[in-house]
Amino acid sequence: MTAAISGDLERLDASRAQYDGLTPDDVAALDYVGFISLIQETNRCPGGLVSLRRQTIASGIDTTSEVLEIGSNTGFTSIELVKMSRCRVTGIEPNAAAVSEARRRAALLPPDLQDRVKFEIGDARRLHREPGSIDVIVCGGANTFIDGRDAAFAEYRRVLRPLGRVTLTNFFYVQPPSQALLQRLRNTIGVDIPPWDQRQWLRMILDGSFWDVISLGTHPVVARPTAVVKAYVDYMVDRPALADLRPNTREAVRRRWQETCDLFNENAAQLSFFELVLRRPIDGMEEQPPLFLSPGEYDRWFAHDIVAAPKDLI
Repeated sequence: MTAAISGDLERLDASRAQYDGLTPDDVAALDYVGFISLIQETNRCPGGLVSLRRQTIASGIDTTSEVLEIGSNTGFTSIELVKMSRCRVTGIEPNAAAVSEARRRAALLPPDLQDRVKFEIGDARRLHREPGSIDVIVCGGANTFIDGRDAAFAEYRRVLRPLGRVTLTNFFYVQPPSQALLQRLRNTIGVDIPPWDQRQWLRMILDGSFWDVISLGTHPVVARPTAVVKAYVDYMVDRPALADLRPNTREAVRRRWQETCDLFNENAAQLSFFELVLRRPIDGMEEQPPLFLSPGEYDRWFAHDIVAAPKDLI
């Protein structure tokens, strides 16, 4: 079956009826997103449900909101947004296998929620939406992988209504990663990861921009014990959803997922993530810079840095 597997699982139907034909070589040939789509991995945004709930509140998402998710992957965030708020959301994702898996998940929602979420193959730099047609854009880390972030942010501005919001959840390094680690990540997920700290990300997003900053929060990431990582891998591979895999193919899946999770766990020890909510200003309405900011806020006007707390208050 190796020749039939193109890396995006387009030949595997939603019922996974062809699982019994997969070989270990097929598993090795899949790209990263194709692989996690194969094993139906949730692929949560940084911070998972807790972070998503905070962003839903901060961005004012409710039943009337038209939401666009950038980099929807296998559908976790878009589906959870519908569960939490009953908004209408469209997930945009360039990988066909991930879109197929997201649609399978969405079909499991109660009927009254199914018509509130949809998934499309798309590119953040070329959004097929009318100007001013979107209330909230949600991006759970996909900006890390976008080649041409300026073009993407220009599109966010174009499709958002005045006072529409963008929520961004992004990992950043609290200490510089080694080149060896970055190369291993590149080999695993197929893209280069910027070795940026929080200030570098905020400068890229905010410096010289017109966005209003509504909220900025920073949260740690904790590496898990080796035994927990192994137990998670075994749980994922031994689920009934993968029961039709041949034994040797199942073990190939287990080895690849174990190597991937071990690498991500090693990387997690050096990470934190931030939650940033931006607002699109009203065109022509002057925004004057603030002079006094609280510790932890980012001064994009003058210092281009995060405001530090006075030492005598620490």
